[in-house]
Amino acid sequence: MSSPDSADLITPALPDVHTWTGRPGADEFAGLPGGPAVLLFVDEHGTPVQLLTTQQLRRFVTSRLSEPEDVRRGRTDLAEVVRGVRWRRVHCQFEARWW
Repeated sequence: MSSPDSADLITPALPDVHTWTGRPGADEFAGLPGGPAVLLFVDEHGTPVQLLTTQQLRRFVTSRLSEPEDVRRGRTDLAEVVRGVRWRRVHCQFEARWW
């Protein structure tokens, strides 16, 4: 019996996806929903980079990936690596923790 590929597990768990090429601008995320979600940042190959929960998906992704360099001081520049986000909407923080 072979072990499942990570993509086989991620796709049904986080069914919604948005991808882009290059460094994203703030307008890149206008189509993302607001509200609570479990999200996964992925690289250009779909490899997981960071799994997170948030109360405002669009605001969180925009702030992490399109902040000006001087505001990001001391934080990793995820926009250099991340080329997509997968997510699942949740109804509350409790659901996000136990998802």
